[in-house]
Amino acid sequence: MSPNFVKYVLKMQQIMTVLALLSASLFSAGTVQAAIDCAATGKTLISQEECTALVVLYNSTHGVNWVNNKGWTMAESPCQWYGINCADGHVNQIVLNNNQLSGAIPLEVGNLVHLQKLLLKNNKLLGNIPKELGNLKNLQTLNLCNNQLAGSIPIELGNLTQLQELSICYNRLNGNIPTELGKLTSLQICNLHNNQLGGSLPTELSQLTQLKTLSLSENQLTGNIPVQFSQLTNLQVCNLSSNQLSGNIPIELGKLVNLQWLHLDNNQLSGNISPQIGELARLQRLSLSRNQLKGIIPLELGKLTYLQLLSLSGNQLSGNIPKELGNLVNLQQLALDNNELTGIIPTELGNLKNLQWLSLDGNHLTGDIPTTLSYLSDLFFLDLGHNNLTVKDQKLLDFLGNKNPNWANTQKKP
Repeated sequence: MSPNFVKYVLKMQQIMTVLALLSASLFSAGTVQAAIDCAATGKTLISQEECTALVVLYNSTHGVNWVNNKGWTMAESPCQWYGINCADGHVNQIVLNNNQLSGAIPLEVGNLVHLQKLLLKNNKLLGNIPKELGNLKNLQTLNLCNNQLAGSIPIELGNLTQLQELSICYNRLNGNIPTELGKLTSLQICNLHNNQLGGSLPTELSQLTQLKTLSLSENQLTGNIPVQFSQLTNLQVCNLSSNQLSGNIPIELGKLVNLQWLHLDNNQLSGNISPQIGELARLQRLSLSRNQLKGIIPLELGKLTYLQLLSLSGNQLSGNIPKELGNLVNLQQLALDNNELTGIIPTELGNLKNLQWLSLDGNHLTGDIPTTLSYLSDLFFLDLGHNNLTVKDQKLLDFLGNKNPNWANTQKKP
């Protein structure tokens, strides 16, 4: 084998290596360049405008860092991308919950006018909610909960007349609740809780007659509860807790016959508890604690036989504990502590076989603790401290020793 031939073979091997590296480089570059051509509508199956809006969404929310970005910008049709659903040649659903989206929601999302669902909850989205979302006239579900969105709620969301769910809870939204939300006459779920919203409750919300859930807790809302809320006759959950609401609890709320949850705790509400609350026959949870309520506990509350939670603690309630509360056979938690209640503990409380929590501490209760409390076999929390109570029954002493061992040490002197 001649030396020249050997040199030739070595040279060819070098050339082949270079060609292989160049080919690999070109292939890699081709992969990047093979990103979707939104102008090729015959392949994308949707319009160029909708395709472009999705690409902008991907780039704006750092799609390369998503938990799942399968197919995004690579597959020929966006209808094949993870979290995207299409119908009749249009994008109708975006579902990218729990997917590590970050950055801002681009205004181009407002071009997806056939969208029915936009679900982006549990991500790391920043910035404002684009007012362009008000263009999504076919939208039925909008869920942006548990992000880091700031700014005010765009008034343009009032244009979404097909919307059935508006959930933008657990963000940093501020400003007032737009009165324009009263135009959302198809709305069934309104979750705005855990933000920094202020101002008063818009009376326009009373126009949402299909509403089943109204959750505005953990904000900075002020003013009175509108009497007009009594028009929300389909309401099942009303949570206005942990705000700065004041004034009386409207007696008209007794007309909300479908109500199952009424949480008004941790506000500055005053006045009496209306006996009309006893007309809410389907009520399961009633929490009015940590307000400035006065007067007696209405015996009509004893008609709420579906009630599982009754929390009236931290008010200025006076008078006796109604024996009618012994009718609440489904009750699991009864909290009447830190009021100005007097009289004896009704023996009828021993009928509450499902009771797990009983707190009567911090009142002016007197007399013997009824033996019937020892019948509460499911009870795991009991606090009778800071009253004027006594015990005669040894079996009850043993029961209290297990459930509330310091009860005697905290009793006030008569």
